[in-house]
Amino acid sequence: APVAPVAAPRPLLSAREKEVIHWVARGKSNSVIGDILGCSAHTVDTHLRRIFAKLDVSDRISAAVRAVALGLTSP
Repeated sequence: APVAPVAAPRPLLSAREKEVIHWVARGKSNSVIGDILGCSAHTVDTHLRRIFAKLDVSDRISAAVRAVALGLTSP
């Protein structure tokens, strides 16, 4: 019998990373996201770099598109 393909596991984003990608998907800048979340733009950038690594992307547009496609955030 044919073997069903194994779906790649969804990347596990922390609660804060999910908040960051939520706002990135809505076009917010790091400084605005920092204001919304009560942290610095530098901290947002650190979260974004981790998100990029987990989603295997190199920019915020690709991260947002992939996060929506994976159901990690809504468009």
